[in-house]
Amino acid sequence: MEVLKDLHRKGVSRLLVEGGAEVAGGLIKAGKVNEVVIYLAPILVGERGKGLPRIEKWANWDWRRTITSSAGEDLCLRGKLGGAK
Repeated sequence: MEVLKDLHRKGVSRLLVEGGAEVAGGLIKAGKVNEVVIYLAPILVGERGKGLPRIEKWANWDWRRTITSSAGEDLCLRGKLGGAK
């Protein structure tokens, strides 16, 4: 998390992290995330959707406000999270 401290010292207050489950999950667990944007494509929701986290894990996040929308055939879930440090 030292890189986040360094970016903050340099004046960076917003950062888009496009990572996999390990990177995103680590930042959320560390309390470094205040907003999440998740795009779900119809092909991933089918029987081959092994990369999706189980829905009950999302329920443990401290959701403050959520917005759903679509982007073509994809579903966009955007939510504010509480507890960011």
